[in-house]
Amino acid sequence: YRAGTEARNDLMAGRVGVMMDVAPNAAELARAGRVRVLAVTTAARSVALPEVPTVAEAGLPGFDIGVLIGLMAPAGTPRPIVERLAAASAAMARTPEVVALWRAQAAEPVLGTPEEFGAMLAEDVTRWARAIREARLVRQE
Repeated sequence: YRAGTEARNDLMAGRVGVMMDVAPNAAELARAGRVRVLAVTTAARSVALPEVPTVAEAGLPGFDIGVLIGLMAPAGTPRPIVERLAAASAAMARTPEVVALWRAQAAEPVLGTPEEFGAMLAEDVTRWARAIREARLVRQE
């Protein structure tokens, strides 16, 4: 599909039997009785759908697929600037306005150091590269 809206429409019309979508959209459609949410893909239950089990709880232990969003700077940015940006963004992320905005979108912020975020990104790249290779989604030269 070119857009999630097209997929959602086909799901609600019965032309598609199942789809994966972001929690805010799924929660809204579930509350309206238009879809049934079977599971969430993150390790923890969603704040938007606390009654819905995780995929791991539903029978696939270790399943954890979430979205990583972070602030990045060019390689070689001086450490004091990185630290200042990290501190300012962490302070902003803790404000009631930002917390409310994220919660409205069913997002749960995970705050940490630039090094921790870099490690999360590296782990994600490694995991998805392995999955792509194992599924043979790209031709191996």
